[in-house]
Amino acid sequence: DVFALSSRWEGLGRAMTEAMLVGKPVVVPAINGIPEIVHHRDTGLLYGVGRVDELAARLNDLLDAPGERTRLGRNARELTRRLFAVETMVTQIEGIFDRFLASSSQRGVGVRPAVEGAAVDRPRAEQPRELAA
Repeated sequence: DVFALSSRWEGLGRAMTEAMLVGKPVVVPAINGIPEIVHHRDTGLLYGVGRVDELAARLNDLLDAPGERTRLGRNARELTRRLFAVETMVTQIEGIFDRFLASSSQRGVGVRPAVEGAAVDRPRAEQPRELAA
């Protein structure tokens, strides 16, 4: 019914985002990247790291309020599906590459393949057949 995370350190929390993706309300510590995704009382509940009393209180609050569990879970699902949609992720990665390439060309730095002789070194006509298609 509720996802709880008691870590003292967590980058973002893959298990947390997976719980949110399936609509589970989350009770998680306000550490590192977690508050960027979990907005207190909107997409989940936050508590101070190491504050077991706050964790227990937040869990009890949710267990006593099924409507609030449903609301938080729905909001969490909507947010994470928007943030982690394939289209969103591809657009963000493309943006990173575009900024890198623009920065490299402004500094006169060429971008070379990691492996000498890789297909990107050769004109399209010279690429192996499976890459030229």
